Amino acid sequence: KMLNKVFNINQLYSKEPKRTNCKNCYKKLKNSEDFISFKVKYYICRKCGHLNGGNVETDKFLNHLYTRKSGLDYSRNYTTEFNRRVKNIYSPKVNFLKKILKKKIKLLDVGCGSGYFLKACENNNIQAKGIDVNKIMIDLANKNLKKNKAFFKESFDFKNILDSRKYNTVSLIGVLEHLKDPNSFLKSFKNSKIKYLYLSLPLFSLNCFIENTNPEVFPRHLGGAHTHLYTKNSISFFLKKFKFNILAEWWFGNDAQDLLRTLSVKAEKKMSKYALNILNKYGNSFDLLQEQLDKKYISSEVHLIIENS
Repeated sequence: KMLNKVFNINQLYSKEPKRTNCKNCYKKLKNSEDFISFKVKYYICRKCGHLNGGNVETDKFLNHLYTRKSGLDYSRNYTTEFNRRVKNIYSPKVNFLKKILKKKIKLLDVGCGSGYFLKACENNNIQAKGIDVNKIMIDLANKNLKKNKAFFKESFDFKNILDSRKYNTVSLIGVLEHLKDPNSFLKSFKNSKIKYLYLSLPLFSLNCFIENTNPEVFPRHLGGAHTHLYTKNSISFFLKKFKFNILAEWWFGNDAQDLLRTLSVKAEKKMSKYALNILNKYGNSFDLLQEQLDKKYISSEVHLIIENS
């Protein structure tokens, strides 16, 4: 079901206007694609190393994904097991932020979704406000929040959103890559009075090669709502362009777990349950594999705490 959903979104995306320039540095892209994955063409920018989907995301496409009733299934992916997600996924992010800044944090969470990060902030006595374009997710967030609040916005006007002295930190947890023009946000942050930026970004990594060579398995990382991916080089490019300073970076990913998932899905059709249980026992060893990827800065995700100099 999830695989079919990705194909449907990719089919819509492929009908969008052709991308001619890099989404990150605006350099003209080569005419020939570097690879095709789940029927979408991808181009690696030769200037900054950014991985670009071959089409431009129009407002119509983005609204279909995130704001209209057709985006209901997208919101459902983030509405289950709320407290467990807060504890296991988002509380460590807050701990990372607190460890680095070591000061009173007043935070604006852009693209707050169902409010997991806001709740983790609330649990740590951090004053935070969230905004999102999906009304369903905002309503869910406020059902679970007591002190912090989430607010619905029909669109993100970053110049006005960031024009506030109420916050010293702005966070985009898995959000920058979903924006129509990520550089417009980075420019607005640069020109704002807000001092710190907390980014979580998915990356062009081993995961993409695992997905590309296994087209019968759901691609969690590239495809669907992920139309482009950052790289270590393309991140360095925008950091240098806007003269941002990195205070901390935390590299970790799901490449190894996605490899195990892919093997499990394919093995289900060929092996007994007894044999599959033996495969699943390799899980802990896969964690050790992921640790090596993380240490080499080649994992599928990075968290950055950036200072606006």
